[in-house]
Amino acid sequence: MTNEKPLLVPPHWLHQRLKDENVIILDATLPKVGQTLADVPHQGNIPGARRMDLQNVFVNKDSGLPNTIPTPEAFQEACRELGINNQHQLVIYDRHGFYSAPRAWWLFKLMGHEQVCILNGGFPRWEMEGYPVEEAYGKPVFAGNFVSEFNRKLYKSQADVLAGLVDKKQVVIDARSAVRYEGIEPEPRAGMRAGHMPGALNIHYAPVIQAVLNRNMDVLKAYFDPRMGHEQVTFSCGSGITACILAFGASLLGYEHWAVYDGSWSEWGANPELPIYQGAEVL
Repeated sequence: MTNEKPLLVPPHWLHQRLKDENVIILDATLPKVGQTLADVPHQGNIPGARRMDLQNVFVNKDSGLPNTIPTPEAFQEACRELGINNQHQLVIYDRHGFYSAPRAWWLFKLMGHEQVCILNGGFPRWEMEGYPVEEAYGKPVFAGNFVSEFNRKLYKSQADVLAGLVDKKQVVIDARSAVRYEGIEPEPRAGMRAGHMPGALNIHYAPVIQAVLNRNMDVLKAYFDPRMGHEQVTFSCGSGITACILAFGASLLGYEHWAVYDGSWSEWGANPELPIYQGAEVL
């Protein structure tokens, strides 16, 4: 299982390409649950980086859920305002190091753009290794001509997940902590039931982050290999953000045939008509 296009690049790789007009750098920082963007340390930006606002722009604000995908048309327009074309190589980072950048990566993949990778370690590693920092974000000189081509294979709706519960060829992998997945601890969002979708397996996103940051493929394999033996895997989480961390980890290992349940537990857990299970599932 190999990947021809780079998925994860180190700071020195990006530093060598700062003046490459075909490379566009995007800051896709999103606050974690219970935070605001002001709670995320900000000591500057990578030179030329443009702001990809996942909280207010690259999202469907009318969905009633915390994070859901924009329409392909809205995504296309937002990309054009950032000066993005379909031939651009995109490098995405966040200020946490590696948290919300995978969400942006997945959105571009979902909208048909394959020339996209993530800066390993994000802004903290860039700064720690002594590379230049600027105060302001970069501004596009020209509008882009990006065209969205929606890839339905990478997306799962509530109806898709519900239909797959009885199909032994499919499995949901939940990125929440074990205590949330098993229903031991209450959900941080009001109105959410505790537990998980029947049959869903669990890989907590936090150790996956550390394995990615350290490029520890053996650890990633230990998490994913026992759980990926299905024709279709759907990643889920609390609100569709950390599920993308699992999707990225699986992609680093070369896995295909996966998708992200966009509504995740924010949608499923709030609907009393949908089935839930508490406790651990057997592999």
